[in-house]
Amino acid sequence: MADRRIQRIYQAVAERDGDPRPFSRLQAVCHTCADLLPVTGAGVMLMAERMHQGTVYATDETIQRLEDLQNAAAEGPCIDSYNLGRPVLEPDLAGAGRRTWPLLAAAALDAGMRALFSFPLQLDDTSVGALDLYRDQPGALGPDQVDDARLLAAMAAREVLAMQADAAPGSLPAQIADLSGDRAAIEQATGMVSVQLHGTIAEAARRLREAAAGQGRALAAVAHDVVARTLRLG
Repeated sequence: MADRRIQRIYQAVAERDGDPRPFSRLQAVCHTCADLLPVTGAGVMLMAERMHQGTVYATDETIQRLEDLQNAAAEGPCIDSYNLGRPVLEPDLAGAGRRTWPLLAAAALDAGMRALFSFPLQLDDTSVGALDLYRDQPGALGPDQVDDARLLAAMAAREVLAMQADAAPGSLPAQIADLSGDRAAIEQATGMVSVQLHGTIAEAARRLREAAAGQGRALAAVAHDVVARTLRLG
């Protein structure tokens, strides 16, 4: 990777990284992706032990919705990229994307997105999530653009790992814990739905995801409705 390109990327992120709010560096990475790469927008999703920790940031509401749907539907390149530890690149959601991730692809196409590229937030053997790049036109990223996206994903991974290093042993960083607060509601709702269905936890989790995907809502939002007893799924 040419030194000039690396310097350009670091400078672009630094110029955007002036916000004092949590995750400002991750926000800067997402907007730098949209500035420097041929993509419409970006989002960062955190995961740990194959569990969704929360969407840290998305460059617009449409991408936020699609990030949430990847979690709710338990499908999408973000999840595949995290699990496989390598980029998952889909230049045509209307083609192979429909077969691989039918729920996500349909929602993305309806929202005007035609391609989706995911890069793991990974350093060495540690993976903490994925950087998702959305594009409103079909088409692949070039080799240099893939390398640039890898660097931006590595910058995001270093930021998350730095926050984790500052946390007390055995705990999540405060900012990530805030995102992860919905996990308790999801787990409680899953147990409640299993009772309603007289079924297993796996069946309940699937029903909860289906409800979220069918309503076009975040999994956590549906879980909170179940816990509040304003929604019954069985």
